[in-house]
Amino acid sequence: KTHMIGKWHLGFFLDDYLPINRGFDTFYGYYSGYENYFTHVAEPYTCKVGVNCFYDLRSGSKPVMSAEYNTYIFAREAEIMIRKHAEDAFLTGGGNPFFLYFAMGNTHSPVAAPDSVFEKHGAKLNQIRNHERRVYAAATIVADEAIYNITSALKRNELFDDTIIIIASDNGGNPWAAGNNYPLRGMKNDLWEGGMRVNALIRSNLIPVERRGTTYDNIFHVSDWVPTLLRGALKDGLLGTGFDGVNHWDALTGISDHIPRIDLVYNIDYSGGEVSGAIRIGDMKLLKNVEYSDVWEVPGENEPDKTKQHFAKKLDFLFNISADPTESQDLRGDSSYRHIFAHMNLEFSKLQLSMVDPAFCGAAYDSLADSVYEEEEFIGPFMQNQSYKCIIKDSAEEVLHISKIECGYRLHSPEFCDGVMNDV
Repeated sequence: KTHMIGKWHLGFFLDDYLPINRGFDTFYGYYSGYENYFTHVAEPYTCKVGVNCFYDLRSGSKPVMSAEYNTYIFAREAEIMIRKHAEDAFLTGGGNPFFLYFAMGNTHSPVAAPDSVFEKHGAKLNQIRNHERRVYAAATIVADEAIYNITSALKRNELFDDTIIIIASDNGGNPWAAGNNYPLRGMKNDLWEGGMRVNALIRSNLIPVERRGTTYDNIFHVSDWVPTLLRGALKDGLLGTGFDGVNHWDALTGISDHIPRIDLVYNIDYSGGEVSGAIRIGDMKLLKNVEYSDVWEVPGENEPDKTKQHFAKKLDFLFNISADPTESQDLRGDSSYRHIFAHMNLEFSKLQLSMVDPAFCGAAYDSLADSVYEEEEFIGPFMQNQSYKCIIKDSAEEVLHISKIECGYRLHSPEFCDGVMNDV
């Protein structure tokens, strides 16, 4: 059985895009990219109070009304799912595996935490002078408690020892929403290390005792999780072929000294008629046609310096990312790195030629979607036209559409977004 709880954010304009039609047997959560933690209003930064604001919480496809903090709901649903699985395994004699994708919103904006957290942990939280960072810390405590409750449920139901647990983030923090990546450069939505490099951990009884508590230093891409987990769970080999990622299990567990990955594509994409991206080969990282970004210090009592942002001019950069993870010394103009710079540009061009059209479909759907949402006051599938053609790639319409999406996630300055959101 496969279960999904929490944030979906992989499309819902057609029924075909819903979790229960994309491989999950059960779903409890929200379709959009973020919601108000208490009211469950979808993406509140993109709607005006009382106008075009709709709920986003479902059990399967059934709308759910609630005023409870969503991470508490999701952790409880995970505990229920684990208990049911254990009961079914007992009745059938066991042997049936399960997969749970638990995607809680903490600590995505709009960052919030229940009053009870501040009351219980006030002595610790009040040491944080910055209000936004204090709330962020409280939301992190909620995340920690949710993980504790789920792992406790696994132990109570005698599933913990046979379960591989992964905890991982999806991107770097957003300083405009209380996040921080110091001392790494950049922020969420960047190709700089602050936007891309995140923490992760893996817990399993299959990991040798001497490897537990250690740090894995090899390059690891998100696409590597599937072949790595399949190797760990199946032991004797992988199911299927053609994975985008590579298997790290033998390296993680110390079975092999082989380094599974020596290169990495951060991203290569078109924007405004220009190609930009970043790749890594060994120690070296090339950023191509990107805006320079600041290092955001951890804010003190005052709000972070929101005048810090990207510089409009797009350039190429070259860094030894192993020796210089903060990307402070650009080696592009260093004559001793001339051949490396040329080689990495050549590899970038080869990868660019292999690009395929994105699966993302930008749809200028505001009026059609709102008319459907208003019927039940919840967001959900609104288009039945299976032959709908997406916005033309890189057109002015698509650029505006994506800019509106990014502004909804506070990824641009307020001044920029005021103009974008008022453009119809």
